[in-house]
Amino acid sequence: MKTIIYNCIILFFIQCNRNNTVTEFKSKSQMDTLVQLTNTQLKNSTIKTDFPKIRSIQHSFNAFGKIETPPQNIVSISAPLGGYLKSILLLPGSRVKKGQVIAYIEDAKYIDLQQEYLTGQSRLRLLNSEFIRIKELFDKSACSKKTFDESESIYETQQILVKSLEERMALIGLNPRVFTFENISGIISIHSPINGFITSVNFNVGRYLNPSDILLEIVNPSDLHLTLSINEKDRMDLFENPKFTAVLNSHPNKSYTGKIILINNHLSIENTLEAHGHFDTLSNDLIPGLFMNATIYGNSYNAITVPESCLFQFKGNTCVFIQIDSNTFYCKPVSVSKIENKWAIIKNLETHQRIVTDGVNEILMNLSNSL
Repeated sequence: MKTIIYNCIILFFIQCNRNNTVTEFKSKSQMDTLVQLTNTQLKNSTIKTDFPKIRSIQHSFNAFGKIETPPQNIVSISAPLGGYLKSILLLPGSRVKKGQVIAYIEDAKYIDLQQEYLTGQSRLRLLNSEFIRIKELFDKSACSKKTFDESESIYETQQILVKSLEERMALIGLNPRVFTFENISGIISIHSPINGFITSVNFNVGRYLNPSDILLEIVNPSDLHLTLSINEKDRMDLFENPKFTAVLNSHPNKSYTGKIILINNHLSIENTLEAHGHFDTLSNDLIPGLFMNATIYGNSYNAITVPESCLFQFKGNTCVFIQIDSNTFYCKPVSVSKIENKWAIIKNLETHQRIVTDGVNEILMNLSNSL
């Protein structure tokens, strides 16, 4: 008899607790989002429940950028002394090797330079012989020191002049050691200083180039950067050298990985920062000037998550069903901050609130029918 009375008291308190829960929802004007299923409905359903999971989430954000070549891998080709473009052998996109002839420049000043050098060399040889003769006389006290000093000064001055002419010739790609008066030419060849490909040709044959004019540009694609614009607020969530995944706008199904090597701290007028990334591996598809969409991965943090399949739309809100007791469920609007890998990060859920993970549509149908 005592056992029966004891069990009745327990059942009374359980029922009171359930009634108190329902009363709580009534006070919040949320009774219309309660769904109560019969035991038969529950037995025949596919409903499953579980608690929200605390998961380690890596902060990530999207950024837009462009493939660029670092300045040290871009060479601008000009005619150091100017001249007329006699011929150009390649087009934009053509690949070149270091030392390869890419154009010819013609001008009378190149003839003048070679003549000046050869004349200077001839005079240097003469002054060298004269200096040797004067030195021998000076060593025998057969001439004055003034005569010796003057001969030495004239000889050294001519040496400096010839050396400067050699440097000027080397600047335009001429080897002074192979010149004679018989092979003087007003045409010089322009050679590629690096391996790479031509990105632009700015002059046509017959045009005159000033020394400051850029004839063409060559890019060495052995090192490419992905330059990205990131929001100032995202900068604080990045650790040193964060990783990124990027896709070309023209080939969104193929991704490329890399890491950020530098973030410029200069803030633009759009409140963005410039980040420079290195690719882990290079591909022929990665061409300077192409645009990419990237995801940058930052610091990790713990967050309350639920399976994406738990979510549903009700009266314009994203909701989940919370189980109150074995037969009663409550439609709760939730704030979803992000969905990633089929898991939703929820801001306004507690880990002790049991949620419906399967059979959501069955409960939702009952809720809709009761309205």
